Amino acid sequence: MKKFFTLYSLLIFSITFLFLSIIQVVPERAMLLLERFVPHLGWIEVFLFSGVAVFLADKLNNPLTSTKWRKISWFSFSIFFFAQLLLGVLGIEECLMTGKLHFPIPAMILGGPLYRGELTFMVFLFSATVILSGPTWCSQLCYFGALDFVSSGKRSKKFAWKYMKPFKYTILILFVFATLILRLLGFSTIYAIVFASSFGVIGLLIILIFSYKTKKMIHCTYFCPIGTLVSLIKKINPFRVKIASTCNQCMKCTITCKYGALEKAHIQQLEPGTTCTYCGDCLSSCHADAIHYQLFKLKPETARKIYVAVTVIIFSVFFAVARI
Repeated sequence: MKKFFTLYSLLIFSITFLFLSIIQVVPERAMLLLERFVPHLGWIEVFLFSGVAVFLADKLNNPLTSTKWRKISWFSFSIFFFAQLLLGVLGIEECLMTGKLHFPIPAMILGGPLYRGELTFMVFLFSATVILSGPTWCSQLCYFGALDFVSSGKRSKKFAWKYMKPFKYTILILFVFATLILRLLGFSTIYAIVFASSFGVIGLLIILIFSYKTKKMIHCTYFCPIGTLVSLIKKINPFRVKIASTCNQCMKCTITCKYGALEKAHIQQLEPGTTCTYCGDCLSSCHADAIHYQLFKLKPETARKIYVAVTVIIFSVFFAVARI
């Protein structure tokens, strides 16, 4: 096991280092933050975040520490993201990805390209995340999701709403429809700004009020169009989370899951709900070891290690370029 872990860590470090090195060397405009201020200093970030990937892999592979460190790493990412946004707003353009300000609202990953009629850098990053690691965006990378996770507290309450699916799909459809109307009818940019701002404010209020009250991530699972989109397209990724027949129906995982993916009906059907983000928090509460990761016909432990490796590599690369 020690030898495997050493090789495992080396692979994670090497792959993360490779991706960050490409980001450091290839683009004409400096992508890594330190490189923007002092030439060649970006290599410090390359080494630093490659080490972060190895450290997180160790913590996330352990069910007893995974929830704690997922929270720490995710919230740190969110703080780092918004801190750079604030510095950019205050005039330090090096803290902005393109030198231009964009709305830091997850829904704009979808809304921006629809309104402008062009693909953006974030679309490619988001798509790559879903293809490589399924719904990791909603459990590790979304800057709003981190706020939702913290607001929902340590232990969730039993909460289910039978109109969840029609509500969340309605929000997605209305969002896309409103965005296309703004574009097709030629509304000025100010209207798009008001729409995006209002949508973001409503999302924050849902996080601060409803997520806090229910101890569930209401914004991510019910309101966010990107969250709904992820739940629809995550199947293009080969990773799965499964409930084995050895499940004793103790229902302890229903308290652990903040995404509403392990309610009583899901457990009885031995299938997590569509809102499952593969976060792995439920593994620590399942004393029957009935919940596990699945990747083709690999052993559950191996599948989990591969999933964690992919996740921490993506996370570390995103963290290193966490700007808008």
